[in-house]
Amino acid sequence: MESKKKPSTLEEKIALIDQEIRTLHEFCVNKGYTTLKVEREASPLLGAIRNAKRKEQAALAGKVAVVVVIFAVLLRLDPIYRLLLMIGRLTSIQMLAVWDWTVLYSSPCFIPNPYFQGLTLTKDDCELCENLVNIPRRENLSQIIMAEDFLKRDVPVIVTDAMEHWPARDIFTIEFINQLYQDEAGLNDILPCMFSSNVRVRYGNVKSVLSRAVLQQISNWYAHWSNCEKGAGKVLRQFYRRPYFLPPMVELAESNWLMLASRYKPKNFKQLDIALPMMYLGQFKGESKVRLTPRNPCNSTCSTLYTTLHEGEILVLTDLMWSLDYMPIATNEAIAFATGGFFDS
Repeated sequence: MESKKKPSTLEEKIALIDQEIRTLHEFCVNKGYTTLKVEREASPLLGAIRNAKRKEQAALAGKVAVVVVIFAVLLRLDPIYRLLLMIGRLTSIQMLAVWDWTVLYSSPCFIPNPYFQGLTLTKDDCELCENLVNIPRRENLSQIIMAEDFLKRDVPVIVTDAMEHWPARDIFTIEFINQLYQDEAGLNDILPCMFSSNVRVRYGNVKSVLSRAVLQQISNWYAHWSNCEKGAGKVLRQFYRRPYFLPPMVELAESNWLMLASRYKPKNFKQLDIALPMMYLGQFKGESKVRLTPRNPCNSTCSTLYTTLHEGEILVLTDLMWSLDYMPIATNEAIAFATGGFFDS
């Protein structure tokens, strides 16, 4: 009698065991065993299988925990941390060719909530701007007047005396800003957001633009960007102060913008999408032409406003009513900055 061939591979052994179990199950069913009784009689075997699965899952969880701990320890080593930052920056820059993730990065909500009804502009709101033909200029402006006459009524205003004691007024030049971005740890290794320039560089390469400008390798140029990283915004905040006219109800954002230009003769306005309930634009050096366009539905009722922002002046506006565009005027250097915040209307 020919002997039955024994299984040699793991797959064959598993197949044999599976076949034996199926044969046993059919035998039990044919003998009249119920499903519940079959499971009860097979409980020792099923328990062993469950225990084996639990041990396998525990071993996998242990391996994952070890990897996480090793990764956390490596992150505390400065060379490894900077290497990972560099890899992350390069990857994010390369991704911009196929996906502009900066829009998502600057968005206050990762997933839009269709049931959330935020502030919306109505035709009744347009009464606030239908007779506005220019932007008023004020000095010695009180916080109460700023809140009641301008912020809560969505009326823009230029304050002419708010930067008198700000360090940036005296020390900010393109050369000084270049040195900041070369030396400060909070600036030299961080990728900015919403970068725009007529200088052909890799997206967000602020250091290249600044160094080429200082070496006079470029002329007739502009660049603006948002310092959206917490560390970068903090470095620049040491050079300006909270404006005296802002009421306590305004909570300023940690991010800020820089707008630079040199011997630039533009023909088109540049859009600034700060995307905060209120914003202010300050002029450190040179001048900027500014255009405020009423948002829909007020764009058919209210006029578009134009003005020139001079050195030491700050333009304050609300994002609900107005969109902001600027055009740097730079016979030599033009340096402006912007930031925004939140307030209870």
